[in-house]
Amino acid sequence: MKKHLVGRSISLARKLFLKRVPLLPKLLWTFNRIVFACDVSLMADIDRSVDFYHNALGVVVSRGTVIGANCSVYQNVTFGGRKHRTRGNGHPIVGKNVVIYPGAVVLGPISIGDNSTIGANAVVIDDVPEGMTVAGIPARVLVPKSPEGGGR
Repeated sequence: MKKHLVGRSISLARKLFLKRVPLLPKLLWTFNRIVFACDVSLMADIDRSVDFYHNALGVVVSRGTVIGANCSVYQNVTFGGRKHRTRGNGHPIVGKNVVIYPGAVVLGPISIGDNSTIGANAVVIDDVPEGMTVAGIPARVLVPKSPEGGGR
């Protein structure tokens, strides 16, 4: 699958940021913010294979967020942190092969298990076990995903 411009731009900006290149990462971040209306922190750890559909329109990824390999993120998804004294940095950790549908809000410090699905407009504030489908406000488990990937 062809990598979208926004994914390449985010990946390049993070790589340059980690190499401490002075001005270019901030310019790429600003480009993404203006052109694609997305705010992806340069300090978020996003795998190169993550697909941002609809050019990441309205996507917000806060610093400290980790998104694993082969995830699909649709438009208007928010990954945010919550102040939490007991665990980590207060930001979400998303596993591999996770699909996050439009409008979902994922607020940490939580982890989303591998092969899970988060429904449209879900507000996820608790951990999601591996292979589960969650939806609602607040998000609740609907059905475990079958190994064949079909749902029920």
